[in-house]
Amino acid sequence: MTPIKVGTQSFSVQLHILDSATFLPITTLTNGSAGAALWYKRGGTGTKTAISLAALASDEAAYAEGGFKHIANGVYRLDVPNAALLAGADYVVIGGTFTGAIVPPLALRLVGHDPRTELTTTVLAYIDAAITSRLATAGYTAPDNSGITAVKAKTDKLNFNSDATPLVLSDVRDVNDAAVTSVADFKADVSALALEASVQAVPTVAEIRTELDTNSAKLDATVSSRSSHSAADVVTAMDGTSAKLDVAVSSRLADADYTAPDSAADIADAVHDEALSGHVAAGSTGAALNRLGAIQTRTDMIGVASVTIRSPLVTGSAVSLVRGDDYAADDGRSLDFTFENAPDLTGATITFSARTAYGESHSFAIEAEVLSADEVRVELTSEDTEVLLPGVERYRFDIQAELDGTARVVTLVAGKITVIEDMIVDIAEP
Repeated sequence: MTPIKVGTQSFSVQLHILDSATFLPITTLTNGSAGAALWYKRGGTGTKTAISLAALASDEAAYAEGGFKHIANGVYRLDVPNAALLAGADYVVIGGTFTGAIVPPLALRLVGHDPRTELTTTVLAYIDAAITSRLATAGYTAPDNSGITAVKAKTDKLNFNSDATPLVLSDVRDVNDAAVTSVADFKADVSALALEASVQAVPTVAEIRTELDTNSAKLDATVSSRSSHSAADVVTAMDGTSAKLDVAVSSRLADADYTAPDSAADIADAVHDEALSGHVAAGSTGAALNRLGAIQTRTDMIGVASVTIRSPLVTGSAVSLVRGDDYAADDGRSLDFTFENAPDLTGATITFSARTAYGESHSFAIEAEVLSADEVRVELTSEDTEVLLPGVERYRFDIQAELDGTARVVTLVAGKITVIEDMIVDIAEP
């Protein structure tokens, strides 16, 4: 039996539950499993009491009376009801059943001490036994008395008072005070001691006084006596050199080995003539200037472009279309555009787009054909033109090119479209 202190509260045990068919650990049981019927019985004559099982959030959750949770490998935690461990019984047996499972019984012995933290009365009695009774066993080895003797021989050399207490500083002071009868007891004749060669003898008072009398005159001497130049000499020298302080810088530098610095104009010229290739660190002025070349390459593409439009109907600068007509190249009626000062259109994707110019919302876009590096063609079918709204300059159009290899978008031309209503009217049969 596992011992547990009588009256223990919030105590949990582990139950090893097996599958009744395979006798292997079963891992799927919960507090709500079929046939769940756990109980406890106190002593041999106690009543078998059912345990009301409760779910636990985890196997580490706080104690809950009747708490039941699978830990691992068929081992389950059961929180034992506190009433099961009260005084009045020598032991408690926990058992039960589940459908399709075997619950081996678990017995807990109720004792008067906590085996985990407390000692029994019998053990405490041994602790109070005399030292001799705890050492006088067959395996006991006596201490090294020779070593103890050696230590004693050294401690015997220590001085103690008459009461066997060790001497302290006050005891030594008392002894010295008792022995002193006059100052002469502490006076020693040191005159005979030899003076070390490296130690300088202390001068006498007379020697110190003589030294001061010899050198004190120097402390009272005038400044002039300490310099070979008079005040007049100093003034004359300053008058002779002060003029040099006012001359131009060039006169103070024009020595034989002097090299005049570059002028501001020379420095400016050198800066402007310096190649940018060595001064293009990120964020520098040179890097910004170096980007001008790339910018110029793009701005050079901006110019006065011109476009030639070949259309069956052209009114001024606007394209005119008849509603419902076809504009096919096979009929010589396609809209052909030739551009000057435009980028190379070879391989480009061309889109012809149009939308209404007024309040109506109508637009369309058609992919155009590239005829050459500067020429494109737009073909419209009758289905394309049939939906157009008639009117003068009713639509605005543009042609955009997505250049091959760069994906840059360029608008080649923008203009207006006039849509002419088809005059053919269906004639009804008489």
